[in-house]
Order: sequence, then structure tokens, then C-alpha cells
Amino acid sequence: MELKRNKVTAFLPVFNEEKRIRYALNCLQWCDSVYVLDKSSTDSTVQIAREMGAYVKIIPHEDSYNPHEIDYMLSIDSEWIVLFTASDLIDRSLAFNVRDAISNTDADVIYVPFMQYVLGQNCKKSPWYSSKRRLAFRKTVGRINPSSVHGALFFDSTKEQLVEGGYLYHLTHMNVDGMMDRHIRYWRGEAENYNEKDLWPALKDVLRAIKLVIVKGTIFSGWTCLALAFAYISYYLMSYVYKWEHLMSDSESSYSLLRDKNLDDWNNY
Repeated sequence: MELKRNKVTAFLPVFNEEKRIRYALNCLQWCDSVYVLDKSSTDSTVQIAREMGAYVKIIPHEDSYNPHEIDYMLSIDSEWIVLFTASDLIDRSLAFNVRDAISNTDADVIYVPFMQYVLGQNCKKSPWYSSKRRLAFRKTVGRINPSSVHGALFFDSTKEQLVEGGYLYHLTHMNVDGMMDRHIRYWRGEAENYNEKDLWPALKDVLRAIKLVIVKGTIFSGWTCLALAFAYISYYLMSYVYKWEHLMSDSESSYSLLRDKNLDDWNNY
């Protein structure tokens, strides 16, 4: 299937999303086309996507997140890009309001009202809480920051518009195991692309995370919010540890020396 130039193209990076991708793709009927970047799924994700009319490009699976997958998005021959995930749903009324806005706006980036659920929880005290999220942007203003995971995409424009009329929902991390599996890929990717000479930036991220959950009152708002606070802080704590390992750890060589020394000791017994 050849992807032709369109006014609006949705972009979904996915891996083993057979349980969710149908719901996400169903929300994108207002787009001219849908581009699914599949990271070598081993389930029926690709089959479902193709059955629902999406263009599918398959790339090798990696054990860590690769921010350069955004390069594929920015190579799409389309005026506007809608960045979506298998975790996302959008109200029909809001989707068509966005479509109308795209045809009548001078803005380069469109934001929409946002509801994010983490481990099934949505509350204003959550450290992940945000009342709006970017949904669509002109491809010409998109840029990539390879040293970041969540900030890998940024824009060379400040012309923004908020379109209302419903919500964009992000239903992420159904359980803690799934959260940790995904975070490990993010931590590896962040460490592999970490270009700083020391760990001060990583430490500042940890301190900012701690400050946020204190200022928002997350840690003082009950057991559920406390769990969300711990999950949020732990992300930055372990990101620091992965970056430390990338910059400073010599465990492989030190363990090898200890084993060799111990082996010599026993061989000379």
C-alpha cells in the first residue's frame, strides 16, 4: 500500500498491541490516512492494522526506546500529523472539531482537553495530570531531540490553538508489571542517548520530580495518590541509575578481574 500525500495523517508507533489497536484506529476515521510504525510485533497487531486500512511499516524490535522513530513520522508526506498511541481514545465530537480547525487555522500546533489515566487512576493530584495535550501539528515545524524520550518531539513554532468539544483520553499502564516493562525500555533509551558529561541533569530531574509531588500534594492525598507519587519518582530515580551505569559503571571488568583472581586462587590450591 503506497501512502499518498494527505492533508492529515495519523502516526501510531506500536508493539504487540492487538488488544488495543482496534479501539485506537477506530478513533482516527477523521484522518485522511493512518501510518502505523510497527516494531516487529509478534501478535496480530499488523494484521488488524492492515484490515482496518492503515499503512504499516515494520522496523526491527529494540530492547530500548529509540527516539529516532520520530524520524519516520517526520518523513510522512502530509501537511498535518496527528500523533496517537494505542493507549489513546478521542471523543468523536472533538475529533471533527480538530478537523475543522485544521482547515481554518493559522496555528501550527493544536492542543485538546486531556484526561490521562495511569494504573486506572485519573485525578488532579496525580503527578502526570495535565488539562491539555498536543494532538496535531504541521509537519514543517516538527523537530527531534534524540537525547530525550518524552521530550523527543518539539516544535519550531509558538503558534498554538486549543480546540475543545470533548476529550482526548490516554489509558496507560493497566498494571504495574506493564509499567515497569515499558519504563525499562525508556530507561535504556535515555541512557544510550545521554550526552551529558556528568549526572547533574539526571539528578535535577529526580529533585524536580520529588518537588512536584510535594507541591501538588500528591503524597498527602491518600494511599492511591501516594502509590502514583512513588511510581512517578521511581521513574526518575531509575533513569538516574541507568545513566550512571552508562557513564560510570565498570561492573563487567571489575567482576571479571575478581572471578579471574578467585579462579587462580583455586587453581593454585
